[in-house]
Amino acid sequence: MTKSKSPTTFELNKTLNDHIEKTDANMAAILEKLTGMDAKDRPAVMTKTTEAEVPNQTTLMTIGGTEDTPELITENLPDIDSQAFADKAKLEEFNHEPVVIRVHDTAEKQADRAFIVSVNGQKETFIRGQLKTVARYFVEALTRAKPVHYENQPFTDGDGARSVRYVAHRGLRYPFEVVEDRNPRGKAWLAECLAAPS
Repeated sequence: MTKSKSPTTFELNKTLNDHIEKTDANMAAILEKLTGMDAKDRPAVMTKTTEAEVPNQTTLMTIGGTEDTPELITENLPDIDSQAFADKAKLEEFNHEPVVIRVHDTAEKQADRAFIVSVNGQKETFIRGQLKTVARYFVEALTRAKPVHYENQPFTDGDGARSVRYVAHRGLRYPFEVVEDRNPRGKAWLAECLAAPS
């Protein structure tokens, strides 16, 4: 019985490089053919189906081919007249509304007196005890900053064995109060955010 020899790393690299060279040569030949053609010889056929026909807007495009072999491009863009788009726009407007808050001061020695909150690349600096007007999405970020602290509780189980129970406590890292929110939905929104686990 003969044992088959597995290829070495050198052989695998050579095979891979050969495939890459062939692919590069094929791509270069296609590119040369396309750039050498006149515009009338490389038609770009574009058709568009409506959102009612398919869930996503779709564009069919042919470059350097025929209408029989189009390349399918799915854009996944919502229709701006749709209810989903209107709801998203209302949510964005709601999240950018100004809200006045005060982050509570604390007696903890290691607590941050000033800290930065960053949301999608936008930053705000908060100083404990001072009023601050910020976009609502920064308030949501503060409500979701809930670190978990564990407490060790010794106990005796039903068999009389001593053990330790680790009880989790979750609370706001930066306790705050909303001083002014002019939107009538703001109070319910805040209660919902604070009730979320994180």
